[in-house]
Amino acid sequence: MPRPSILIVGAMDRELRTLLSFYQCSLSTKLQGFYPLWHSTIKRPFEIKVLQTFVGDINASISTALAISSFNPDYVFKMGCVGGSSIGLHTGDTIMPVGFFSTTSWITRSRIDNIPTSDASLWQSVFGDKQYQVTSDNLGGTPYYFKSDVILGERYKRFFANRNQKLVSAYIGGGNVWVFDLAYAKNVSRTQIPGGSSKRIWAADMESYAIAQTCYTYKKPFMGFYRVSDNYFENERYIPGKVAELFDENFILTVDIFLKTMVN
Repeated sequence: MPRPSILIVGAMDRELRTLLSFYQCSLSTKLQGFYPLWHSTIKRPFEIKVLQTFVGDINASISTALAISSFNPDYVFKMGCVGGSSIGLHTGDTIMPVGFFSTTSWITRSRIDNIPTSDASLWQSVFGDKQYQVTSDNLGGTPYYFKSDVILGERYKRFFANRNQKLVSAYIGGGNVWVFDLAYAKNVSRTQIPGGSSKRIWAADMESYAIAQTCYTYKKPFMGFYRVSDNYFENERYIPGKVAELFDENFILTVDIFLKTMVN
C-alpha cells in the first residue's frame, strides 16, 4: 500500500528553511525552471514534498497547479506567517484556519445603494451575492470563499487540545494587499467573511486564497500551518528576521507529530 503523499507549500525561504532541514530535503526539480520542489530523504509513514511558491497570489496559483499536476499529492498544506488583522491575535499565535477569502479585489460601490463612493469604509469585495458583484455564476460555478478541509481541521484541533497547546481559530484573507488601517480591516471582516458566521477574526496571507482555489479545482484537501508574525492593531510590528524563529525545530516537530497521527 503506498504511503500517503503530502505537499507543503511556502512562499519565503525563512518560512521553509527549518522544515527543509528537518526532513533532510533534496531538490527534485524547479517546476518550469523556476519554482523549487524538494523531496524528503528520511523515512516517514508519509511522503513529503516541499514547494516554494515565492511571494504573491499569481506565483502561488501557478506553482501549486504545477506541483499538483506533477506530484498528485493526497494532501496540501500551506506553511507560513500571517499578519494579524483583528484585535486579539498576537505574534506567535498558531492559527486554525476556518476558511479562505480574497481581500484584494474591491469595487468602488456603496454596499447600500450601489452608487460609487469615495468612502473606503463602504467598499465591498468584487466577490459576493449582490447583483453588481462577481457571483459563483460569473466564476463558472466555483465558489468565491473556500472552507478549510473539515476533516483535517477537526484532527488539527483535537491534536492541539490533547497537547494542551493554544490554537486560535481565524479566517485567512488572501491577496496582494497588506492592511494597516483598523477601519479598513474591520470593513474586510464585515463584508468578506461569510455573513452567517459569528466569528469575524481574520489574518492576512498573500498566497492562501489562490492555493485554496487551486486545491478546490484539483479536489485536494487543503489546510495550513500558520503562525502570526505581527499585528499592527496590537502594536506588534513585522520583523523579517524573526519570522524563521516562528518555524523553529520545535514547531516543525509538532507538525511532524501531527502528520504522523493524521496518516495512522
